[in-house]
Amino acid sequence: MTDIHRDFRAELARRFRLDRARTVSVQSASDGTRKLLVAFQDGARVEAVLIPEPNRLTVCISTQVGCSLNCTFCRTGTMRRERDLETWEIVEQVLAARRAWPERAVTNVVFMGMGEPLINYDATVRAANILIQDMGMNFSTRRVTISTAGIVPALRRLGRDTEVSVAISLHATTDETRTRLVPVNKKYPLKDLLAACRDYPLSNRRRITYEYVMLRGVNDTPEDARRLVGLMAPLKAHVNLICFNPWEGCPYEPTPEPEIRAFQRVLLDARVNTVVRRSRGQDILAACGQLKAAHS
Repeated sequence: MTDIHRDFRAELARRFRLDRARTVSVQSASDGTRKLLVAFQDGARVEAVLIPEPNRLTVCISTQVGCSLNCTFCRTGTMRRERDLETWEIVEQVLAARRAWPERAVTNVVFMGMGEPLINYDATVRAANILIQDMGMNFSTRRVTISTAGIVPALRRLGRDTEVSVAISLHATTDETRTRLVPVNKKYPLKDLLAACRDYPLSNRRRITYEYVMLRGVNDTPEDARRLVGLMAPLKAHVNLICFNPWEGCPYEPTPEPEIRAFQRVLLDARVNTVVRRSRGQDILAACGQLKAAHS
């Protein structure tokens, strides 16, 4: 910028830097999903996923390199947590997604990739607010969602610090099962997590989304469905039943389609808003729970 004083330019160069992530590869799935491997200045890599639908294009972004929660059904949990991402590195994944698919506009952003967003709280919230600000990327607050496995103290702050939507990775209806699937439940059990959800500030038409991955013989019984109805009864809730996406070495199997539909029917009959979320990008390991950034 030659129109500013050279001393000021030197000061800017000393105190700030302009970086851009490098897209190492873009994989395309048979269903149109695209997976990006994104590298940062120090060589750290994460994966982001572009999910096309007729009226929207969603990008699923990461907040950490690896993850420390060790959820037993999640492939990312087999990685060690290397570091948190900086604010710009989180936002840059959305920009990388735009560059990877320039002919379509990104309409939705979900913080559901690698890592636990609420462990990297400050950078996650700053990134989310940049996405929704007029001077940022101007997304609607309803089109940006932060997902958490249930870091209760951070969840209690979240509704005060940002207006974006929130999703809870629930996955079980008892503490025993949830601790086996989501070990952080031992520190923040269902009672505390759901109390934080009841207290979460929501406008009249907003709901918290509860993600529930369907695992054969683990959390998919009629008793589980009835317990889930009871857990959701006092909440403003929307439930996503997720078809499990297998990966090599994982001990779980997907619940068959008829049993998923029967499970959903129990919830719908009790007037719990529930949809079945289809697997996308499974043939390139881009589906929910399958992300694990390659380092080669």
